[in-house]
Formats: sequence, structure tokens, C-alpha cells
Amino acid sequence: MGDILTDKSLKFRNNSITLEVFCDEINKVRLPYDNSWWMYLGALFVPVTKKQELIDTLLNLRCIKHHNWHWDTANCPHKCKYHTSNNAELHFHSIHKRIDKFKIAKKWLSFLVEENNKRDLGLIYFYILGLDLTKLNLENFGEKKGVDMNIYNRFFRTVISGAKYFFNEYEIIFINKIYHDKGNQEKHRYFPWYTPYKLNINDNKLFILDKDIRFVDSNHKNYPDTMGNDFRRESQLIQFIDIILGSVHCLLHATSKHPKKIELAQIMEPLLERLMYKPQNKNSKYHYYRKQQIKFFPKNPINTHENKLKQLDMQGDLIETKILESNNFYTKRKIMLKDPKQQTLDPFFV
Repeated sequence: MGDILTDKSLKFRNNSITLEVFCDEINKVRLPYDNSWWMYLGALFVPVTKKQELIDTLLNLRCIKHHNWHWDTANCPHKCKYHTSNNAELHFHSIHKRIDKFKIAKKWLSFLVEENNKRDLGLIYFYILGLDLTKLNLENFGEKKGVDMNIYNRFFRTVISGAKYFFNEYEIIFINKIYHDKGNQEKHRYFPWYTPYKLNINDNKLFILDKDIRFVDSNHKNYPDTMGNDFRRESQLIQFIDIILGSVHCLLHATSKHPKKIELAQIMEPLLERLMYKPQNKNSKYHYYRKQQIKFFPKNPINTHENKLKQLDMQGDLIETKILESNNFYTKRKIMLKDPKQQTLDPFFV
């Protein structure tokens, strides 16, 4: 594999891009409207040339009053007395419990929509994939005990491959590292290495340089750790994709009645509408084309008796899975935070 990467690097060194990817998920959530069950995978694709600027922006937005973040109070020139409260881990599921966390999340999402997108800064690339588990034939993904992890692993590769949509103009796309929030995936026998391994074998355009996924604690205050690792900055991007995923889930499932969560979700609403209903609009004032994407799968229920492809699953056993046909991915869904009978958008919106 090293020889392949070296050959490609030399051949396309003048027409390549290097990324880092930051991932999180929402696992097995019910859609009350029709009692279907869903899983959501999300990834931020960050060009290494823009990583510092993006993280610095998110950190400075933590400094709610002055927009000038310092890691410790001793180095902070403002002496605002809010440093400790602002230096908090952000999770959408608990974002309503503290006003300081809510304010930071609001600033992050407002920056995404109102600054990055409307001003076309090009700092934020993300792909969200929603899986309708009710329409998947779970028998295709191995034994019942590990089926959720098998599904996640299979479609995780699909999400990482989304880099080709955003950066298609490059002949080769290098992914320096894939970062993932700490969780059950870290302890799984196959997940930490399987996606890089599989993509490096099968994809001629996409190459992952680090063969192992790097698991990062979303609580940046746990760094530097006892091993000397310091992922405080990378942790900001894990938290950021968590907030993005959570707001999208809130819009699509309408499972939260808390006003603060709804307020955050509504910041994302105009962008989500456009991503779902006009994903190819190159002229939108939100400038999301080939920068942000959301898809859902499958449009039609998977039938085990047709269009099958035999392949090895993570455990090395032969299983049968339906070919991932492009026409079984779709983008249009109702925003359930509204009246589901209401038309979602004006067909002429930009």
C-alpha cells in the first residue's frame, strides 16, 4: 500500500488536496411521524490548509464577549471571569442545560450559516447521511447482536467517500487522518482500521494516509492526557459536527420541545431546506453547492431477493447486501419541526 501511495503522490502532487475528517453519529432514533428508526452519520471534511483558521474561529467564538480565546485565565487579557464556564464541552443533547453552552453553540451555527455560507468563506464542508433502518434488510448485515455496528461500518465508508463530491476537481484526494468521537467503535475489533483499509484497496482517487482511525475525546478538557496527547483543538471539530448533527436531527424528528434546542435548530432550517430540496443549486446565496450535503438511504425498501452483491463483511463472512444504487439515495424529506402537511419551501427560493 505504501508503494501505491508513493506512486500516486509523485504522479499527482501538483493536482491533489490533503484533508482531515472529523466524525460523529446519532444512533437508532425513532421518527414519531411514522415510527421508523434512523441512524445518522456526519463528517466534517477539513482541508489541512484551512484547519487552523476554522479551529481558531470556533475557539474565538467561545469567548462570547471579546472573541479572543485563551486556554487559561492567566493568559487572558480581558479578565472577563467567564473563561471557566465558556471552556465547556458542547453536546446538542444537553445544550439546553446551561446558557453559556447554548450561547456558544448558537454562535457556532450562526457562523456556519450567516458567515461561512452567505459570505462564501469555504471553511466548512460536511456530509450527513441518514439511514432508514426500517427499510434496510438487517439480515444483510450479519448476526443480530452486531448488526448496528456492521451497518455503521458499511455506510461509514460511504460517508468518507463523500470527499470526492466536494473536491472532485483534484485528481487525488489524500486524507491525512480520520478522527472519530470516542465510543463503542473504538473497542470494536474491525472498525478502527477497516474503512481506511477498504478504501485504499478499492478507490483510485481517495487515499487515507493513516491506516487507523484516531479516536478523540469530545471533552477537550481531558487533554493533554496521561500519554501526552493533546487534541484540544481537534476536539472542537468533533463538538462542532455534534452540534450540526443534533440540530438537523431536531428539525427532522421534532423530538425536542425545549425552546433553546428549537432555536438552535431553526438557525439551520434555511440551509437544511436548500440541501434537501435544491442540492444542485449553484446560485444559492447560501453557497452550499459541493460544500455541504445531506442524503438519505434507502428510498425504497431493500429486497433480499433482487439486486444482490456478495461481499465480505467485517468479520470475513460471506453476506449478501443490495448494491448501493445511486437512485436509492435521496434528499427530500419533511422538516417535522413544522407542520408536516405544510409545503416546506417556495420553489423559487435561493
